Amino acid sequence: MGMDELFLSRIEEWSSEEYDERIAEAIDVYDEWKAEMSESQKVQVGKLIKEFHYYTSKRINNILAILHNEAVERFGISTKDTVISVVRKKDGKLGSSSEYWLRYKYACGMSSIFYDSLDDIQENDWKNILKVVFVDDCSGTGETFIKFLKRQKKDLRDKQILLITIEMMKNAQIAIEDYAKENMLNIWMINYSQQEKALNIFSDSEVKSFVELSDSKSIPENYIKGFNKTEALMAFYNNTPNNTLGIFLCPTEHNVPIFRRQFPEEAGWKNCKEEKHNRKEQQYNSKKVK
Repeated sequence: MGMDELFLSRIEEWSSEEYDERIAEAIDVYDEWKAEMSESQKVQVGKLIKEFHYYTSKRINNILAILHNEAVERFGISTKDTVISVVRKKDGKLGSSSEYWLRYKYACGMSSIFYDSLDDIQENDWKNILKVVFVDDCSGTGETFIKFLKRQKKDLRDKQILLITIEMMKNAQIAIEDYAKENMLNIWMINYSQQEKALNIFSDSEVKSFVELSDSKSIPENYIKGFNKTEALMAFYNNTPNNTLGIFLCPTEHNVPIFRRQFPEEAGWKNCKEEKHNRKEQQYNSKKVK
């Protein structure tokens, strides 16, 4: 099966529950995206497309309901002894975890035990909580979740910790399991899909060819294999994780990606503050010269 046939078959699967704008955009830019690929490169990229996972909004809702049922059956999470929270960013910004946490809230019907921060729970109540559930879209390296756990003020050592994600990279699972063992934490993971590194299916020469293709498309070096060389193949209705291979998400002069990533922009007031600081520093330095 050629690259075109593989792409069309994946489109059919991705849109089986819902046809959304991101799928439509992928179809619109596909011909331009593949235009400068050689036949051998198309064979390689076709293999990656075959393994690529895309999730529409409707599909996410259905999956979260499935994962919730699994969490209830396997771990007995309930309103009696469980709290469900979000993987918060260090800088206080709302990330994708917040959106999936809210979707999970609507899917499970346990709104009374949802807390956006564990710090808000009184210590007398904390003693009665046996299970702590966190919800996120994916875990690419495990670093975000591990760093998040390190920032927690609540003692989690006597709790059953459950991380629910749509996607989990195998290396992320290993990293989280190692952290749990080292810190005497009881961490379990439930995910809908687990991926190995995408380029593992290639020989060394094929990996070299893929890197050359990415270079020809002006993909930044740190994105060619995804963030921290995660080599993921995933995209969601709301964005594409930076763990995904760069040719699928990075817009450049020579690359029109089929699942463009929405790169965050700094707030204007932050720039203004920085510019003001730079002006003051320049004025100070000019006075010193005089």
